[in-house]
Amino acid sequence: MSFMMYGQDFPDRIYTNDGETIECCITLVNEQHVYYYHLKRNIRRPDYLPITDIRDYTWTGKCKPGSKDSKPLKDDAPDTKKWGIGVKLVQQFNMPIFHSIMALNVRKGNSNVYVGPHYTHISKEQVSDEGDLSYSQNTYGLNFGYLYTINTRNEIFGVFVQLDFSLYQAESWYYSGLYTDITSDTELVVENCLSVGLKYNISEKFETFAGYGIGSTNGFFFMFDEIIPQVYFGVQFNIR
Repeated sequence: MSFMMYGQDFPDRIYTNDGETIECCITLVNEQHVYYYHLKRNIRRPDYLPITDIRDYTWTGKCKPGSKDSKPLKDDAPDTKKWGIGVKLVQQFNMPIFHSIMALNVRKGNSNVYVGPHYTHISKEQVSDEGDLSYSQNTYGLNFGYLYTINTRNEIFGVFVQLDFSLYQAESWYYSGLYTDITSDTELVVENCLSVGLKYNISEKFETFAGYGIGSTNGFFFMFDEIIPQVYFGVQFNIR
């Protein structure tokens, strides 16, 4: 029969080589591993550690594996067969361009693809050295990309890499010569950026994240005639 214990009521201790002390219930010890369960984020979780990572441990023998502990958890990686969907709000700073994004994302295992509309603001009216070339300061477009989460044993913080694209139309106007009228032109801008980020899992439903990277506005293939730094932060709600 399995039973629950909380916080300071766990009778066993594991002392790791890194100086960490784990309050737990040890259920099995063999020549390779120590199996135990502990309370993590208010959830009773089975886990294990290799003997080589442990400096010492105290085992009272009071804890016996229940039905949930007879097969100790050996891999904290996400289930690669599990699908999930969510919505995220992101603020990007691609100086001098700002994007406010709302995107729908689909997850499977460590992979995450997302797509959604964005509002774009160009913070400087003149962003070119080519004379009197100016740009419309406000426009709308489409944002999409791919995110991959790197496996770690930390369930609160996570590291990810992201490839992000933003498509929008930019209207510019200029004087084609002396004593001429203003000429306007519209072009499709494709921003792309490769970045590294850190996310914080507030709960199973909510997470916040931030990241930094570099990119360009010259298409899909990172032609770096013009390099732009990218900083962003946001929040995500996981629907399932």
